[in-house]
Amino acid sequence: MSPFKPDPEHRGGSIRDMMTVFRQPQPHKWAFILASVAIPAAVIIGFAIQYNKEAEYKPPTVIFVKDWPANRTEEQVKAQQALDAPAEREYREALEAAEAARRQQFRDIANELGIDVDKKR
Repeated sequence: MSPFKPDPEHRGGSIRDMMTVFRQPQPHKWAFILASVAIPAAVIIGFAIQYNKEAEYKPPTVIFVKDWPANRTEEQVKAQQALDAPAEREYREALEAAEAARRQQFRDIANELGIDVDKKR
């Protein structure tokens, strides 16, 4: 008998076996059937609900750029840099302070865990 050709005497055997199993009185049978249907249904419904939500509107971010004439002189460039220098210096100092605070947080955590962060490798 070839495994690829169905045996005419056993045709429909799997359906009969399944019906025999379902006819046996087992109290846990319906709980497993319910769980095997409910879990995939919950996943599918969850994806359907998530997919059908409308995304909230976020207005586009507008970035304003200074427009400079192409024929400005070196003196004009240096004068504008002198005006912008304090703001840029303040920004860099704030950035360095934030980085130093973050490094200190990591050092505190390392000290609590007993890790020596100052040792040279």
